[in-house]
Amino acid sequence: MRWDSSWLYVGAELRDRFVWANLTGHNLVAPYHDNDFEVFIDPSGSSHWYKEFEMSARNATYDVLWGVPDQWGLLCSPNASELLPVCVNTSFPGYPGSWSMAPAMQTATYTPSWKEYGNHGWSLEVRFPMHPGDKHGGLLDGLTNTHRFDPAQGDRLPGLPQYWWIDFARAEHPRAYIAEGGREVLCPLNCSDGLERATPVLSNPSTLQCAAAAAGWPTLLGSDTFYGCYWEWVWQSLGSEAYMHRPQLWGMLQFVDPTTSSRGALCRNIEFPGRHVAESLFLAERSYAAEHLSLIHI
Repeated sequence: MRWDSSWLYVGAELRDRFVWANLTGHNLVAPYHDNDFEVFIDPSGSSHWYKEFEMSARNATYDVLWGVPDQWGLLCSPNASELLPVCVNTSFPGYPGSWSMAPAMQTATYTPSWKEYGNHGWSLEVRFPMHPGDKHGGLLDGLTNTHRFDPAQGDRLPGLPQYWWIDFARAEHPRAYIAEGGREVLCPLNCSDGLERATPVLSNPSTLQCAAAAAGWPTLLGSDTFYGCYWEWVWQSLGSEAYMHRPQLWGMLQFVDPTTSSRGALCRNIEFPGRHVAESLFLAERSYAAEHLSLIHI
């Protein structure tokens, strides 16, 4: 990762035994229907106005601005409101809004071995705009007092480096191979060198195949025809949560500037203990409300 006053740059290398993707275009179909790479960014650390980004090996891309964590039961507004954040804003069909970091956002992929079984993979690069423009959104969109969270404006507080909350994920679907004698093998968890002579199935596993795979691999997510089944490999573990839209569980990104002494060394985030206590209280209240249908004990 790299950054300057205008852009956040992200690059990644992904290992795949068999590189294949169908989807192309921006905000047309969610790239995780193929194997994909995902970035989640919360510049303010408030779990509000965070950004989601996905891309596949054929450079299909998708971006969304989330006002509050998806499926977390928090109040939000379908449209802009002075009291509540907007629930979601994106140009992706099926959601309200028109937000996107495109066309300023730039993406590229490289696939050295397309449709060839072996120890291969693909790589990607993304350039995210920090700030919105007349015709595009940015990572700092939606926030009030934007300068507080802009790494180009200096430290968050004297001696306290600028932090964002971030996580990376990868959706990886099992792939079926027809081996010798018509035997079906699912990869990647039981791949073998012999599969280079097998015939790969280019479509994602069926509902029945997903159910069979999930019985042997309990960390596999999903089993329906539309979303398919996949592993969600993550950079920062979410613990028992199986959904990326929990910003309070992501890792921290510290911005470093070699020209500034306070940004030259790794520094633990002094806000973390307070955030942990606040999150614990919230989860306790949420659990109590779910059990008693009220936050008031009578």
